[in-house]
Amino acid sequence: MNKILMNKKVIDKDEVVDNIDNSIYDIKDNCKLVINVDNSINSSTFNLGNNSELIINKNYKLNENEEEITINLNGVNSRVDYNFSTLVYDNQKYTINVNHNNISTISNIINHGVVMNDSKLEFIVNSSVLKGNKKSVLNQESKIIVLSKNNSIIKPNLFIDEYDVDARHAATIGRFSSEDIFYLMTKGINKEEAIKLLINGFLNIGR
Repeated sequence: MNKILMNKKVIDKDEVVDNIDNSIYDIKDNCKLVINVDNSINSSTFNLGNNSELIINKNYKLNENEEEITINLNGVNSRVDYNFSTLVYDNQKYTINVNHNNISTISNIINHGVVMNDSKLEFIVNSSVLKGNKKSVLNQESKIIVLSKNNSIIKPNLFIDEYDVDARHAATIGRFSSEDIFYLMTKGINKEEAIKLLINGFLNIGR
């Protein structure tokens, strides 16, 4: 079986980048990496040291796409904030694996997607805490708006073997409310433009 060889990159100072590749990123102690990306990053792994922080801001408008991201919170007080929005015209699947491998680690995983046709959008979020990794905080929020037939899936998985953690998840698949569309139309905006405004607002929440 062929193996994909991944490069290793070491982050030993605070950095802000606009693109990454299929690599393993080692974020050293007390360092912060901010990633702002609008192109697919396919498969990447992030290893965080003590008091290190990873912020990923992704805003996609892509055709068919599949990604898997793995984030290892290896250090005490390490943290990840993952903010993702995607406008879907073709089938897309995103898997985010977050491993809380030490005490007092924090993960905030927020996914928003709008599916424009009969395509399928899938969010799989796997957050895990092994026994002994106390005081960890896990937060998942995944929301999908469908504008046609619903083929989409959200799998918010929490694998927790420790009592002393704060864990929560939210998963919603639905449509824009008719009341919101009607309200915008009472302001002189036609239905098509009203939906565009709602899409823009939904995909930019928290940005």
